[in-house]
Amino acid sequence: MKDILKEHDKILTKNNSDEVITEEEGANFLKVSKRTLLNKRKNGELPNDTYFYVGKSIRYKKEKLINYFCNIK
Repeated sequence: MKDILKEHDKILTKNNSDEVITEEEGANFLKVSKRTLLNKRKNGELPNDTYFYVGKSIRYKKEKLINYFCNIK
């Protein structure tokens, strides 16, 4: 997964830093389940500035989501 994230980190430097994605898009992008994202959010592992709500739907800031997953051990 780290290789995928590093490859996509290069893409982020090309003006994608403001991109907002859905939970499904985030899970597919990171190759994790939506449940993994939910658990990390609910357990407080995922920083609050990584995501926000639109009504009852969750949205993620792509750059911050990638940075988080690149830095976890």
